[in-house]
Amino acid sequence: MIYNISKYEIDISVEEDIEGDDNRGWRVDKVSAVHDGNEIGYLKMAYITKERFADHYPTIFNWLDQIKGHIIIPRPLNHTDPEWSTAPKRHYMEFNIEEIRRFISSIRQLSYSRQVNENLSNCDLETLQALATVAEVEAIKQFGGEFKKFRQQYVNKPVDDFVRVESQYQRHGIAETMYRVAVKYLNERGMHLYLSTLRQPAATALADKFRAAGAIRKMSNGRERFISENTEI
Repeated sequence: MIYNISKYEIDISVEEDIEGDDNRGWRVDKVSAVHDGNEIGYLKMAYITKERFADHYPTIFNWLDQIKGHIIIPRPLNHTDPEWSTAPKRHYMEFNIEEIRRFISSIRQLSYSRQVNENLSNCDLETLQALATVAEVEAIKQFGGEFKKFRQQYVNKPVDDFVRVESQYQRHGIAETMYRVAVKYLNERGMHLYLSTLRQPAATALADKFRAAGAIRKMSNGRERFISENTEI
């Protein structure tokens, strides 16, 4: 859609899922500002959809592996194996007997399962799966609150991941309009835009402007989100 912003005619549009499902379940939507055929600015919104969360994090172990950085999910030995990228989102019930032995050994070393003391080499697949289930209960006791907070904070709750406007087009309201377009786009899909806690100086100043206009509300959990009725274009 064309917007007359200051002295410019700017075509602002939204591209969906520009990076594909290639980053631990994160989806990135991009608001682009184009003038005379050239992109002069963009705003990226990042979040995890409910569907991708279920796919990438079927258990707390997948979250510990992909988000906390504890490599406990078995991967192929060869990094070029096509299954390397999808391995971290597998449920432990899908592992073969050697994989689940490696898995339990890893979580035992990291103290996720203090109760698993059996000699794994003597266990059959059914026993190993039962041990993994016990370990999952232990892991939830230790990390369940943090896992729940992660889900509540990022699933279907987009944040303004990055905003940029070419220097010669700055201070004309282009970034502000991109934010308003983003809020409208998300609102039409039943979502809100939340402020990222990691902010660039220019983005911080813009957030202050929105706050002054009553377009940002602080929620009970301390997070801030845009109010759609106060950010209409």
